[in-house]
Amino acid sequence: MTPISPRYTNGIPLGADAQFVALDDSGNEVVSLPGEDGTVRLKPAPKAEEGAANGTQTGTATLDLSTEELRDLAKGRQLRLVLTMDQADDGGPATLRATDTIDLALETKVDASVSVND
Repeated sequence: MTPISPRYTNGIPLGADAQFVALDDSGNEVVSLPGEDGTVRLKPAPKAEEGAANGTQTGTATLDLSTEELRDLAKGRQLRLVLTMDQADDGGPATLRATDTIDLALETKVDASVSVND
C-alpha cells in the first residue's frame, strides 16, 4: 500500500466531503479516491455568533492506495476535485464571505525505478 495524504486548511464555516477523480486524456474517469464511494471529510472552520468563520480548521487524512489504484492514478492526466459542502458538523446558519478559502494539498512519497536499454 502507498499512502497519499490530503491536507487542508478550511476557512469556510461549512464542512465538506471531498473526492478526487483522475481523468484520462478524453476526460473519462480512471480512478476515484477514496474508492468504494468514500470521501475525505473536511471539518468546518469555527464560527462566530453571526455565522461567519472565526479562524480556520486544519486536518490531514491518509488514503492507502493499492498498487492497482496507484497505477490508475498515474494514467490520469487531470485531477478533478468534487466537494459536497454541508452544515452537518457545525449547526446553525453560516455566513460566507468572498475572502473565505480552503487550501488543499496532496502529498505522497513514491519509490520508482526506470530501466533504459535493457
